[in-house]
Amino acid sequence: MDWKEFYDTRVAELDPDDHLSQVGHTVHGQPIPEDHLLALQAQMAAELQIGHSDRLLDLCCGNGIFTRPLSEQAEAALGVDFSSAMLSVARRDFPGPNLRYEELDVSDIASLSDRPEAPFSRVMMYGAWQHFDLGVGQRILEDVLSISSDDLRIVLGFVPDFDLKHNFFDTPERRAAHEAYVAAGTDAFGNWWKKDELVTIAGDLGLTCEFTDLPAKVHAARYRFNATLVRG
Repeated sequence: MDWKEFYDTRVAELDPDDHLSQVGHTVHGQPIPEDHLLALQAQMAAELQIGHSDRLLDLCCGNGIFTRPLSEQAEAALGVDFSSAMLSVARRDFPGPNLRYEELDVSDIASLSDRPEAPFSRVMMYGAWQHFDLGVGQRILEDVLSISSDDLRIVLGFVPDFDLKHNFFDTPERRAAHEAYVAAGTDAFGNWWKKDELVTIAGDLGLTCEFTDLPAKVHAARYRFNATLVRG
């Protein structure tokens, strides 16, 4: 999949104010309820444990729907994404006095060491970890360590759980459609992660790793989880 083209096209085709659909927070094609979004945002805030002196980096920030409220708790925040269309929405609809957005591919995040917001003490990626496999995921985390402080805390949110994928592909029709997309190279879901893969990466990098379930009322709780990685 050309993910940049995928997200740029999605923004162009949707209502400019449909922020949830732009970032794929939908159930059966409809945006999730507002209280579900608030619950997900609150969970990220609790797991990141952002203080007033923290510097937040949001990788693959999309349209800023999570970046903006979390930035309010930090000293400074930077959201990066490779989709210019998503960032246009973020700058228009989710700006902040201590928040800046920058167009950047995650393969280049080591270059963020010279940004005014660095070094980062809090790093998040929400709903995008599925776009990376084991090798790329480890390289991303290695780069994060190179631009972060000793009290680094990373939260990977909304990660698809390999052991629960049957809860998503829960009908013969959905399984058949998925297999067809994979065969055609157009699978829009991405990589399903095993928790022990994250534990292994974390251990290799000197990080601890813990997992939490999504709020029970959220539909995606049936097949997604959050992972918190802490330095030292």
